[in-house]
Amino acid sequence: MAVAVAAAACSAPSAAALESTTLCQIGTEGVCPESKAVKFEVVEAEDPVFLTSVGNVLCEGALLALGLEPGTAPEVMNVVESQWFGCKFGGSACTIEDLEIERLELQRTVYNLGTVTWVGHEAEIVCNLGFKCKYGGEFVLQAEGANHTGAANFGRFIANETPIAKTGGGILCPKEVRLDASFGLTLEGGFITR
Repeated sequence: MAVAVAAAACSAPSAAALESTTLCQIGTEGVCPESKAVKFEVVEAEDPVFLTSVGNVLCEGALLALGLEPGTAPEVMNVVESQWFGCKFGGSACTIEDLEIERLELQRTVYNLGTVTWVGHEAEIVCNLGFKCKYGGEFVLQAEGANHTGAANFGRFIANETPIAKTGGGILCPKEVRLDASFGLTLEGGFITR
């Protein structure tokens, strides 16, 4: 058993083994020139949904303002501001508030594709129908760089029914929500480079 655990630990990539990742204004398979590294970005989602076992929380939109640290492995994107708006549950108004200072970590897997790990997240969902629950933890989205497909435009981060665990609230709160959203980058070319 100890040998299997040691072997698994040796095969897992360490932070030092990860390639640096940079969100870049230009598409290149090489290293992004420092002058073209994206330092600030806004991502927006239209019609994001939190799917639950008791019904869905539907929102008109969401916005995340991100401060980036280019060339890190993975690239750190600090959430400077977040907003969820026009949210409803069963026709009743809801608010979604991000409670913790959080960050996204972008890791390039191949040129212009990667993953985004949402770290330090905790949000409270409060709806007029008595739904008051907290969800958070670490979860992973898919990343697609600018113009990778026609839908990517400046690039996007995709949550495809991504599970987020319950961190607080009463016994009536579902044990998880599943986020379904496509966050599109809006300010500069978002090519996923090194």
